[in-house]
Amino acid sequence: MNALYLTDLRAKVRRGLEGRVRQGRSGGGLCYGYDVVREIDLRGEPVYGGRSINHAKAAVVCSIFEAFAAGKSPRVIARGLNDQRISGPGGVRGLKPPFGATLYGARVFCTTSFMSAASFGTSNVT
Repeated sequence: MNALYLTDLRAKVRRGLEGRVRQGRSGGGLCYGYDVVREIDLRGEPVYGGRSINHAKAAVVCSIFEAFAAGKSPRVIARGLNDQRISGPGGVRGLKPPFGATLYGARVFCTTSFMSAASFGTSNVT
């Protein structure tokens, strides 16, 4: 019984997120370079999934791609960003390098949010 409930819940959540992406909104998560847009519909209900470009962080994203296209490795790019004291995706400077995991795994280069393409269902997580 519990397994059936979880399977049904998984399908409903997936359908809801897919509908949000089809409307041109975010399906979840906040990508570096974007800000959350808080909106209220005509009924006074919050509208979720709105995003706008943060131009200061967008310049950082452009510099990352330019450096990568110039042949720099993600590790070198991350080190340069950390040396410039640019806040990472979490927005907080701490003990860990802000851009370490994001660029070392090269996740930033595979993110469709930076390519003006909304995607859904591309993760292998079930």
